[in-house]
Amino acid sequence: MNPADYSALMARAFLYVEGTLLRRSAEDSPTRITEDFVRGALIDGLKAAKADLANSVAMESDVPWNRALNALNSSARFGAGRPRQHDVAIKNPLRLVSEVKWVKKQDGEAILEDLWKLALTHGTSARERESCRTFLLLGGIKKSFEQTLGNLHRRKIPLRWSPQGKAVQWPRSTRIKFGKIVRKKWGFSALASVLKRRKGYYRQPPATWVELRCTTVARSYKTIRGIQWKIALWELSFRTPCKRKQINWNGLPGRLANLPR
Repeated sequence: MNPADYSALMARAFLYVEGTLLRRSAEDSPTRITEDFVRGALIDGLKAAKADLANSVAMESDVPWNRALNALNSSARFGAGRPRQHDVAIKNPLRLVSEVKWVKKQDGEAILEDLWKLALTHGTSARERESCRTFLLLGGIKKSFEQTLGNLHRRKIPLRWSPQGKAVQWPRSTRIKFGKIVRKKWGFSALASVLKRRKGYYRQPPATWVELRCTTVARSYKTIRGIQWKIALWELSFRTPCKRKQINWNGLPGRLANLPR
């Protein structure tokens, strides 16, 4: 499949998610929708969108950099601990991953960690055409959804939902500048949380682009019995006009060593 084919595949799966949410909202209050329910709907949607890939769709697939050497001490044993995983994947080989979040309160920090996971996985291939396709599916009750996006926007993390009041237009693509985010205390803290395996063991991150393009693939908002929910799907990709530079990880061990234990 070409890179654009995966975007189309996720867009079709999104329609399935939207329909499932509408059916569930007709049966019960939208406030009872859970993240696990949305994730299950996305998995079913991917299987329905392309039957040939149904056996390759998986829930909770390990990230490709999970067993990387210790960023503090390369001779340290990997040891036990829960692996880092993507919520949904098409694998064998790993071709597509998606993080799924259904927020019921402002949760910008968790979304930032998901964005780091996606950026690290996308960077495991030097060529864009060969890279794993990376997506974020985010939804929730209107107030929580908007507060989460607002928190991220204040930190210059533009997950664009609307075309700034121009309803007839589609949101334009933006760039998430991970090279700048990692220099912020809150940005580095989120990265360290993603890399941490156990006390004293942090995975060495793969080569990672300083910025990725963020494109809105699909979006939906509905009001059911006076309760409005919103949901959107974004793709992170490395394409023009992104800067062709990678984050310099040389100082990473020192910064990790200085974190509170």
